[in-house]
Amino acid sequence: RMAGAALAFILGLAVAIPRTMDYLDANDMLAHGIATNAVVIETNRWVREGTKGRQFVDYTLAYEFADKTGAQFQNSVSYTPSGFTPVNKGDAIRIVYSPQHPENNERREHYERLASIETLAIDVLMVMGSVFALALFLTFLVKRKLRAKAAVELYLNESL
Repeated sequence: RMAGAALAFILGLAVAIPRTMDYLDANDMLAHGIATNAVVIETNRWVREGTKGRQFVDYTLAYEFADKTGAQFQNSVSYTPSGFTPVNKGDAIRIVYSPQHPENNERREHYERLASIETLAIDVLMVMGSVFALALFLTFLVKRKLRAKAAVELYLNESL
């Protein structure tokens, strides 16, 4: 049981650390980044084929903005319409960019969602649930293997 718990803990950390880094990076960008308006230059929606004939709809949004020096930048980001305010070509959107590296930018809503305690809590609960389920499954497999091994040993001992 200790090995299963240790494995579950390690796997939980492996999944939780990148999500925590996203949370911290988003908070840093909201605290130290520069907010400005960008103009949507293109929106795309396409369907891609997944496994077993499933189809997935992907969306990208391209925008351009000027940093505080007047230099122009463009970026294209993936997004989910349900998670963001709908936009069309020509619309103004709020973005946040890094003052040191303006090419590092994203929609403000993106950073707000990543930095939200609710999102982090949901992610943590999902990780905990997944790790717990994995630990139970691994424990089941180990017990089954041990039972099979014990049954073989018992059969061999009785045969002698």
